[in-house]
Amino acid sequence: RESSTLDNLKLNGTLNYARISPVSTFTMPGPTGPITVQVRPPSTTTINGTFSKPIDLFGKIRLAQSISNLQVDIQTQAEALALQKLIADVKSAYFSVLRAQAAVEVANAALTAAQERLRTAKAQYEVGAAPKFDMTRAEVDVANYTQSLTQAQNAVKLAKAALNQTIGVDVSTQFALASEDIDVQPVTVDIAMSTEQAIKKRPEMIQALTGIELAKKGISLAKKDNDPTVGLFLSTDWTSETSAFSSNKTTYTWGASASWPIWTGGQTTAKISQAKSDLEIAKLGLEQAKLGVELDVRSAALNMMDASSRVGAAKSNVALAEEALRLAKVRYREGVSTQVEVTDAEAALTLARTNYINAVYDYLTAKAQFERATCSQPEFEKLTAADKTNNK
Repeated sequence: RESSTLDNLKLNGTLNYARISPVSTFTMPGPTGPITVQVRPPSTTTINGTFSKPIDLFGKIRLAQSISNLQVDIQTQAEALALQKLIADVKSAYFSVLRAQAAVEVANAALTAAQERLRTAKAQYEVGAAPKFDMTRAEVDVANYTQSLTQAQNAVKLAKAALNQTIGVDVSTQFALASEDIDVQPVTVDIAMSTEQAIKKRPEMIQALTGIELAKKGISLAKKDNDPTVGLFLSTDWTSETSAFSSNKTTYTWGASASWPIWTGGQTTAKISQAKSDLEIAKLGLEQAKLGVELDVRSAALNMMDASSRVGAAKSNVALAEEALRLAKVRYREGVSTQVEVTDAEAALTLARTNYINAVYDYLTAKAQFERATCSQPEFEKLTAADKTNNK
């Protein structure tokens, strides 16, 4: 920020009211007899205004302003870090709701299949075409899948409450999210390049680098503690009553002042030592931030690549499980297999669908974390661009 001539200019105002008792007087001879004169009035109101401006001959003020600007920059990066984390948290909570809703669909499909199997088993048992075991097994499956569906529906409520909390609304706010088909292809990430990008852009890294610069300027400022302080001042006083020795109600005082700390008892040396220690801590913080960014990027990239590879395998497995169930039903109708084979095939299909759902939303969640880790969140870019536009 460029400095102006008004920088560091100070204006102080003072209002005083004083009542004096007893009133000081003196007597002097006059042409017609002694005259009693008040040295000062019994009460007076005084207004003082003082302009002062330090002269930054040794750069101490400019250095302090630079430090303040760096502290603002650090706070700005802290706000960016919080915003990036919030975006990732909202997306993760959003995907958790979609995951829970998809789990309800899987549980509902499993329950519907079990209910249909129970209806068939009952009909066959009543005409003596199937053992009671088939009917009992179907009843057990219906009870189990009913419980699973209830748990899945409760998970949706919890996921929605968590999303409401994350976006800052009442947790009981009702809403509905539409599911969508997501095409996930295997992803390959250049971890080294992504890490390099993150090191340049992550708020933690910028904060750490700014902290080092701040610590260096802190050392310079501490060394200037023994430099002189020079300033100019202009002061004006107005009083409601004049005294016996002055008829002017308004007076002016101006001049220059200089002060030089001759002996500080070792305080300057201690401040310099503290500032140097702060610099070493800042350097250590930079190394820790770099290691944290590297680990963050690597973990997010590996999780995203792993989940994307699982999606394809899980999708193929769903198709195989659906075909296996179809064949099991055909074999059961033709009397060459038992209902246990159908039950196992239905359970395998439910598991395959669950694995597919988890793989998809594991990928989306990992992608959200990867975007945060590499500072590539499109939402962050839009929000910061909007802020810049509004602040113009």
